[in-house]
Amino acid sequence: MNDQAAHPADLQQPSPVGRLPDWYPPWARELAELYFSRTTCLFVLHGNVHDLVRRVRKDQDEYCSLTEFLTSEVFGRWDLVIGHDLSQGLRPRAGDDGARLQAMMKYLTAQWGEPGAWPRDPERVLALLRGFVERCLIDDPANRKSIAVLFEYAQYLVPEGDLNALARGLAGQLVQFLSWAQNPHIKRVNMAFCLIADRLAEVNDRLVQSAHVATIEVPLPDGTVIDGEIVIWHCE
Repeated sequence: MNDQAAHPADLQQPSPVGRLPDWYPPWARELAELYFSRTTCLFVLHGNVHDLVRRVRKDQDEYCSLTEFLTSEVFGRWDLVIGHDLSQGLRPRAGDDGARLQAMMKYLTAQWGEPGAWPRDPERVLALLRGFVERCLIDDPANRKSIAVLFEYAQYLVPEGDLNALARGLAGQLVQFLSWAQNPHIKRVNMAFCLIADRLAEVNDRLVQSAHVATIEVPLPDGTVIDGEIVIWHCE
């Protein structure tokens, strides 16, 4: 779904996944297949989420973080990629593309005001995003932005636990993610939510077991060994 792959505008065309680069790791290909089938708009990525991911640029292998890969390779041609974690709050993500970052920041500042005023509390963050998503859904399709939101350390937003034991705010956050996942209008537009967590068991069962949510494991890499040393990493 990057500049070498299927673009959001290609969703109406047959088999866009077949045009993904050969070097796409299987987990990213699975995400693309589920997205283009419109099976879901909400993905929980878990497992080896803090390791480097291989990508190819100008016929050269490079390695980047998972969030960088999502930002630049999976959602590389989308209008907005918004990252969130409890430490840094909301922020646009554009990888090493300065012009793209500037365009995102200009648009979001017009929508939300100066970044210093953006909320950091999870309840207020999700309320802000909820209103933003709702406005985007009623926008003229010709002007509607393609939006991906990446939630790092998602286990702290929707932690495992019995619903009765969850604090009111945590229960509300769970309901919000389920609402996005189940929304048929979101599935018909270019909008995706990725929750990233080390351990799937730490994310609430009501979310990960929902038929509207896709859980995708990012596996440990395999290495090519030469003279007893691992020199090339490939995620399979």
